[in-house]
Amino acid sequence: MRRLVVLSVGAVLAVVLAACGLPADDEFTRIDPGDDGFGLSLASTTTVTTSTEPSTTIDATTSTSIADTTTSIPGVFVDIYFPVARQLGKVPMLLPPDPQLNQVMARILKGPLEGDLFTGMRTILPADADVTANNVGGVAVVNFPNDIFDGISPNDQRLVFGQIVLTMTSQRGVGQVRFTQGEEPMSVFLGNGSSSVATESVLSSDYTNLLGGSVDPIQTTTTTIATTVPPTDPPAVATTAEP
Repeated sequence: MRRLVVLSVGAVLAVVLAACGLPADDEFTRIDPGDDGFGLSLASTTTVTTSTEPSTTIDATTSTSIADTTTSIPGVFVDIYFPVARQLGKVPMLLPPDPQLNQVMARILKGPLEGDLFTGMRTILPADADVTANNVGGVAVVNFPNDIFDGISPNDQRLVFGQIVLTMTSQRGVGQVRFTQGEEPMSVFLGNGSSSVATESVLSSDYTNLLGGSVDPIQTTTTTIATTVPPTDPPAVATTAEP
């Protein structure tokens, strides 16, 4: 009875082994590469690789751009003439944009600045002189007060007229200059020492000789009028005849 149970157990094991596909004998059985007996493919193997890449953070780049800064000068350079010895010299000076003739005249009266550019230059008229200038149909009309030339030599007067004419005619829209004194037409010295007609305008060409070369001084002469007094006869002396 015990043996029969043992055999029954062995029979059960045989059945199980047969169901699993394992050989029941001791011989080697080759397994096909494409079949492992459990429905899995040995030839096709899927390998899953997990790669953990370190995160890279790119910092934002801050770029500082220095913009070009252009400083515009609020004005224009104007040629101003100043006396240098017995001649005239030209120097560019900064004035407001589109300057009026009165502004140009005020710059003349202020005189030259300090510095090598103005070496030897001087001014003749007082800085506070009441001199006006206006553009009348392309003619700069310059008016002087009545007593402005008192104590100014004829040679320096010529330089004053010359610096004004050359400066004014270098302005846009001005071709001639006419001078008045106390609002009345006046005659002025020209560059060659002669005098203009009071009612006529003068040109820049009348003073170009003051820009270079030798300038002859204005000669002034003093006329002495001799008055001859006829001699007076001595009074007659009365004589008395003796008896």
